[in-house]
Amino acid sequence: MTGAVIPAEDINTVIARTAVLAALLKRIKKDHDLARNELRQRMSRGMKLTGLDPRTDDSLGTATMSDPKQVANVTDPTAFDDWIRTTYPDRLTERTVFGRTDEIAAVLKEHAPHLLLRDTQVISSALRDEALKVAATTDVPGTKRSRPDPTLTVRETSAAHRLVRDLLAGNPVPVELTSAPKALEARADG
Repeated sequence: MTGAVIPAEDINTVIARTAVLAALLKRIKKDHDLARNELRQRMSRGMKLTGLDPRTDDSLGTATMSDPKQVANVTDPTAFDDWIRTTYPDRLTERTVFGRTDEIAAVLKEHAPHLLLRDTQVISSALRDEALKVAATTDVPGTKRSRPDPTLTVRETSAAHRLVRDLLAGNPVPVELTSAPKALEARADG
């Protein structure tokens, strides 16, 4: 491939640009975190809102606060397993539990099954998961219900990307779209 050779930039210029971009990135991250925290405080579970450009009413993106369903966590494995065994006795699987390894090897050599200690019923992971779903809505021994924290999702539109290009090109962008209010910044700093 042939073409014009692009001259290398002075290393000082590359270092300076990298330092400025690092500072910009930190500032943007700080402002982004402040805005997300404010949204978390002002939005309730299940809420979805659209942010509009104050000049054009174009959608710049949406913010959604999730509304996770209640889940159950095992707090007492023995009580939970006993409940499963009582509630789903026909769904347990059999598993053979053997004695000492050296005795098993001798028995296998001699085909002597008399050392089989017992058969036991085992709770499969699928049955445990199903029982936890029941426990999410019903009192089940050995479990405790909790509701996960909601998550905030913000999705930007192509209009938001155009605004960023305008901002980086030095075109005017409403200040309320790029900076947190001074009172909010002061609260975060102090």
